[in-house]
Amino acid sequence: MKILLCILLFPTLALARLEPVSDLTVDYNKQNNFSPRKILYNSLLGQQLLAMEELTFSQPEKALAQLSKLSLLKIESMSLAKRVTIHSIYINAHLQAENYELAKSSIASLEALSKEHHAEWLDAFLYHNKSKFLLKTNKLTEALVAINIAIKEAKLIYFNGLIADAKGVRGEIHARMGNSAQAFHDQLSALEYFVQEIQVIHVFTENNNNNNKEIINNAYIALQQSNERKTIETLSSLVRLSIYRKEWLNALSYSENVISLLNQQTIKNPRLLAGNYINNSVINDYLKQPQKALSSLLKAKKYAKKLNEQRITLAIYANLADNQIRQENYLKAKEYADFCVAQLTEGSDQYIGSICLINQAHAMIWLGEKTKGIEQLLNVHKLMIENKLNIFLIDIYKTLYQSYQYIGDYKQALYWFEKYHNFQMEKNTKEKNEDIIALEQQFNNQTKELEINHLTSKNELQQELILKKNTSLLFAAIATILGVIITVYLVFRVTKLRSSNYSLNTSNRKLYDKSYNDHLTTLYNRRYIEEQRNEEAKKIGKCSLILIDIDYFKKVNDTFGHDVGDEVLIEIAKRLKQSIRQQDTIVRWGGEEFVALVNHETQVQLEFAIKRLLDKIRDHDFITSIGPLNINVSMGICHIADRKLLESKWEKSVKSADDALYYAKKHGRNCAYLYSPNKMELIT
Repeated sequence: MKILLCILLFPTLALARLEPVSDLTVDYNKQNNFSPRKILYNSLLGQQLLAMEELTFSQPEKALAQLSKLSLLKIESMSLAKRVTIHSIYINAHLQAENYELAKSSIASLEALSKEHHAEWLDAFLYHNKSKFLLKTNKLTEALVAINIAIKEAKLIYFNGLIADAKGVRGEIHARMGNSAQAFHDQLSALEYFVQEIQVIHVFTENNNNNNKEIINNAYIALQQSNERKTIETLSSLVRLSIYRKEWLNALSYSENVISLLNQQTIKNPRLLAGNYINNSVINDYLKQPQKALSSLLKAKKYAKKLNEQRITLAIYANLADNQIRQENYLKAKEYADFCVAQLTEGSDQYIGSICLINQAHAMIWLGEKTKGIEQLLNVHKLMIENKLNIFLIDIYKTLYQSYQYIGDYKQALYWFEKYHNFQMEKNTKEKNEDIIALEQQFNNQTKELEINHLTSKNELQQELILKKNTSLLFAAIATILGVIITVYLVFRVTKLRSSNYSLNTSNRKLYDKSYNDHLTTLYNRRYIEEQRNEEAKKIGKCSLILIDIDYFKKVNDTFGHDVGDEVLIEIAKRLKQSIRQQDTIVRWGGEEFVALVNHETQVQLEFAIKRLLDKIRDHDFITSIGPLNINVSMGICHIADRKLLESKWEKSVKSADDALYYAKKHGRNCAYLYSPNKMELIT
């Protein structure tokens, strides 16, 4: 549960620092890296804006006060870039202070400027700020769309500084959505840029001979401080991602580095220090160092007092409660949890609020208030389902099954344990798929870069050949010979490229198989059927979704071991595949569950298909390495009369089939029931 409290307390921010493009000599190419902000701050006003920008991250109220004094000047007479900068400072300061309505108003002003002045860099800043607002207000899908637009616009003009900032924000969004592999990739990419930028700024200040050297140096020192802050924030994100992925030693290394950097700063940033001490406490708890974890939390509490921000305070008290639960100090845990719950308001962060309520219920149960505690856990579970807080479900399932086990209600304990087990299996599968997708994306990017480099080289050679042909007759012969050499070289390269393309196609096919096939049974996997359901909906005729579960499979694993369990799964898959027709689909859903999508016109055809599946399993013993085993399965069926609705009603159909399967399990197993809202129908 501690992992979930590594909340996004300080998302990466980036502010506009540009003069109007028309006022600058800018060459939009990869070598020159569009970054006019590096020459913008050779003015006093520019330095003031830069100072205010940095102030928004530690003291947003003070930054707003300074900006209000600056606003007495005629802002409309300022350059476009300075006006954009001022709006961006307003947006970031309001977001830090959690004044979302005011931030929304400033975004509207920035949007008006974007409509008036058509420029890629301005659009990039607009969507970058929009994405941060949407992230803060938990609209993750919309935030991801906005940040991708910002990155696309910035790439058009090679605006690497904003691309790096935006990748940091996108990493935070992916982390909140549970896409840890992509989040890790984005944050590492941003970190690499920020570290390089600090080195570039240092070299520039060493070699600067400008007449306004003192002003320029001051500006670049400020820029260096900005990139150091972004480096710290990105390292903080990598801490949280390492915690989420349970890479504890990596997390501890990142955490110790970022805390060391923060403590070296002359002016301490209480927000970053509080957040990173919270993260450090999480890591130490999972490394079984509760006293170190408590020490970090108390340090976080000290810095949080300077901020007086509800979200950070709630996070600290939620962690303190969890720490005390781990040490079995339930009275103290309840005291912290009660304080945390008492501070919750309608606008409180749902993530932290849920953890506070879970900790309070946990403490209640261990202090004897069992009924009240379990009732609260069930209410929190309902809240999570309604608000789609899936990241918490595994913890609530675990807490519920442990609580029911503690009070002796083993039936409920088993029910919630199965929920916990299935969710854990799905989570592990999802993380593996994320790693495959990230690897595939990295492979595609490298391939694309190689192709671009090849085409660039080819184009340069062709241009050189054209220039040679326009020279004198003396050089014409040389050009001809050179052309022949180049042609031979290109033929060699093309031949080699074709060979490489064949290898790439083979690799892509292997990646496809890994993505859509279950490696144990060789059946298609859950991802395949969920992505193909739209195609299935286009077919003609009726169909039924059948959820198949092996009876007492856990007993097979516990008694004979997982190797024998794997043998059973392989044989089940083989028999199911032999029992269905070519136009039907069978996949491994997860664990000991399989899903079949059977096409039919009448119920008689459906019953025949189900009987064929059941008989194929139960009529013959399973031959395993420890001897023959009698294996049976239970089935839950959901009939889909109008398959055009298969795509839109998929989740509901799976739920209905699951309910029918649960009914079959309760009524004898080794049978199949057809779902009906009024009464389940026994098929065979």
